[in-house]
Amino acid sequence: MRNAAKALLVKEGAILLIKHKTDRVYYTLPGGGQKPMETMEECLLRECLEETGYRVELGDLAFVYEFLGKLKGQAFHQMDLVFHCHLKDHVGPAEEQDDSQIGHEWVNLRDLDQVDLVPNTFKEKIMSDQGLCDYRVYKED
Repeated sequence: MRNAAKALLVKEGAILLIKHKTDRVYYTLPGGGQKPMETMEECLLRECLEETGYRVELGDLAFVYEFLGKLKGQAFHQMDLVFHCHLKDHVGPAEEQDDSQIGHEWVNLRDLDQVDLVPNTFKEKIMSDQGLCDYRVYKED
């Protein structure tokens, strides 16, 4: 099982998302997999800096998402710990991006339902936190 830390960064009514392109364009929250002997906080700070060029401060745990399925034809099990984060500063361009990453964008929260956010469950949870829809604490896609 793999653990991953994800950042929920909201500023002036917009959320910071990572933009990807494969056979389609889709978005994810900034963050990624935890390395051995790395704390969740260290993982999140490193991943945000690598993917966006932003330094962030860790806030409270927002929610947990468990993924059980296949990735590239292989069984895959991941726990995403999604944390509220606060921007500290922007230090420059993204240093290390995933292969499919083509950038990052601030997306207006009111437009969030118009983007392909992976996993889709995040969309409902984030919008409910902002008072834009109702959401149950745990449900499957």
